[in-house]
This record gives sequence, C-alpha cells and structure tokens, in this order.
Amino acid sequence: MFENRILARGLAALGLLFLGCSHAQQTKPTEPPVSKAPSAPPSTAPTPLVGETPPPASVAKAPLDPIHFDFDKYDIHAEDRQSLEALGAYLESGLDRALTISGHCDERGTVEYNIALGDRRARAARDFLVRLGVDPGRIKTVSYGEEKPVDLGHNEEAWAKNRRAEFQIELKQRAQR
Repeated sequence: MFENRILARGLAALGLLFLGCSHAQQTKPTEPPVSKAPSAPPSTAPTPLVGETPPPASVAKAPLDPIHFDFDKYDIHAEDRQSLEALGAYLESGLDRALTISGHCDERGTVEYNIALGDRRARAARDFLVRLGVDPGRIKTVSYGEEKPVDLGHNEEAWAKNRRAEFQIELKQRAQR
C-alpha cells in the first residue's frame, strides 16, 4: 500500500512536469535555422608524447594487439606472427621507441606458477622480435601472472582471453651524460 502511494505521487509529479512544459510560451524564430556543417572525422594519427615531435604522416600507427596462448603454453601461434612482424617493423622504422611486453595467465594454477608462465610468454614474444632484428635493449618484459585479467569470467572463453601478452610502446630512455 505504501509503495503504491509513493508510485502514485511520483507519477503525479511527473505528469505536472510534462503538463507545465506543454504550456510554455513558444516563440517564433526570426531567422531561418542554420544547418551545421558536418564535423571532420577524428584523426587516426597517434598522439605524440609530451616533449616529442609528431611523427611524419607516413609513419604507421604501432600494431599493439595482444597475442594469445594455449593453456599452460608459451608458444607463439602462427596467426600472431604477422602481428609481431608488423610490430617489429614499426620498432625498426627509425623511431626512438622502447617496448614493454607484459605476460598474463588465466586464474588456474598457483600464483608462483602463473608469474613464471607469464614471464615465459612475455619472453617468447621478446625473443621472436629479437630474431626479427629488434634491438633487445629496447625491450623490457614483465609478468603479471593472473593479476590483471581482461575477462573476469570463470570459463574457457574468459580464460582464453586472459592467456596473453600485451605490448606498450614508450619513448626510449636516453642515457644521461
């Protein structure tokens, strides 16, 4: 009963609000409406980092899609090799960049085991890039094990998304003289 009274009062107040709006005085525009020009599409060029000069328009955006792994494995899949090759070409394009590769696991296994497996996954991606000619001094690896899942589910679909290596590019740190 009490809920019905609250609901009735809320509906009555809402009705008064709309009723009041319908009696608002309408004015006639003195000028014809101006149509807006379509806005330009957003730029797809990468945003330069602070203190960095923007890259030339001919420089492609870095391919930073994660790669995925099978359960309890750290082998690079054939379908991920093309992505790593594009990343290697980007890193070798003359830009002064460094790469951090983070290894991740699903929730199964012990914390210690998953940290070690995430490390092997990050190093497998690093080793692949080094074989392509990327300077190993430009690549850092880190393992998060199961700490940073992208899918919080507890099923094979979620676990498959969480077994991955991710890539982050930053300005390469120059040695101080």
